[in-house]
Amino acid sequence: MDGHIASERRGGLVARCIGDAVAPGCYALSTMADRAMTLRFSADQADALEAIAEIQGTAVVEVVRIAVADYIEQLRLDPQFQEQLLASDDRRRKVMEGLRPHDRGTLHLRRGGES
Repeated sequence: MDGHIASERRGGLVARCIGDAVAPGCYALSTMADRAMTLRFSADQADALEAIAEIQGTAVVEVVRIAVADYIEQLRLDPQFQEQLLASDDRRRKVMEGLRPHDRGTLHLRRGGES
């Protein structure tokens, strides 16, 4: 593996490969339609991104996509983050349950000052 990073777009799929690996170093970055986002970087970060993109012969947006995909994959493999994700799901589920219609005999959320 030579450390070369290649991104290729085919239809709605962006694949990322490291080196000449066909399968082990490759994974899809996106299978869904792109969504526009605005990101702000410090001048130093922007300069570094532009230099990396130029050296790799790709666009800055592809360098950012690769970095984000790597970060998301890192979180998928992080046991501590997975615990946080489960706790977040539990909290969200409890909030959503509080928004559902209740039977008359259950506790209702009240407006300020009402009992």
